[in-house]
Amino acid sequence: MGEQRDCGGSTGIVSWEGLECMEPRVLLSTAGPVSHFQWDTISSPQTADVPFTATITAKDAEDNTVTGFTGPVSLSGQVGPRSVTIGAGTGKWDYPLHTSYHDARTQMIYEAGELGGGGPITSLALNVTTVPQVLYNWTIRIKHTALSAFTTNTWESTGWTTVYQSKQIISSTGWTTFVFSTPFDYDGVSNLMVDLSFRNSYSNGGSGSVQATLTSQNRSLTCSAGPEQGDPLAWSGTSSPAPSASTYLPNIRLNLGTPVAMTPTVSGSFVNGIWTGQVTVPQRATGMYLNAADGSSHVGTWSLRGAARPAPATPSMSHTSGTSA
Repeated sequence: MGEQRDCGGSTGIVSWEGLECMEPRVLLSTAGPVSHFQWDTISSPQTADVPFTATITAKDAEDNTVTGFTGPVSLSGQVGPRSVTIGAGTGKWDYPLHTSYHDARTQMIYEAGELGGGGPITSLALNVTTVPQVLYNWTIRIKHTALSAFTTNTWESTGWTTVYQSKQIISSTGWTTFVFSTPFDYDGVSNLMVDLSFRNSYSNGGSGSVQATLTSQNRSLTCSAGPEQGDPLAWSGTSSPAPSASTYLPNIRLNLGTPVAMTPTVSGSFVNGIWTGQVTVPQRATGMYLNAADGSSHVGTWSLRGAARPAPATPSMSHTSGTSA
């Protein structure tokens, strides 16, 4: 604590430990780490195979510009997405949000017929019924599989694509969507295996839950453990620790899109947290989305409705050499 006193025309603060004047401090707001990317408005429609200007800004969780971010980011385009919901059950299940334990991991199998065709998967959502604790190192991994059910209680430990990893705060019930930093190119033929895990720094007894469907086969493997078992991402085989099989399967909602070619596929360097450059979509695409991702679960999307329209058969602008009269 302290008291105020006059310090030669300005008000200083006097501490109880030492009675001296100190200059008043002004607290400056500084940006935090990158949380997402923001596209400036792009008019629509644009013309196919004609460059247009795009500007992307690195933002923190409070929407401040992260001036220290230098990039680059990956750029991609897609049409869609189409939304696919798998599971109609109304049961409640602690996995994969079993935060009453320090660590937990869940592997699930979803069949090709449930996904309805291939394409890049850009997000996954869970229907949360009980809000969990904060999920540290919340990680989503995906891969193709020939399995339709787990016949042995064995962790799959190879072949994964990490599509999302973040400290995750879920603040409300209902569908919670995790937008992938890297889309997963689903082939439309194989079954899909999804691996969800977290590694917390503590546990105070509170666990979350999601809506799940009871199936006729063991479509999930689960385990929760204390910190002595190590990182769940490294759990493998039938031990360290051993998983349990379950016929419960979390209901999920996937967004799948059809990729659209565009250039460039990688931005240039950001200056003061901002990149501006020319982007070209060489083909017609209606209802297109532009995506920016840094590979660390930070993404930004712009809906370019109606882009890109076909280039005119007869150019609307001409070039004449020489000087004009």
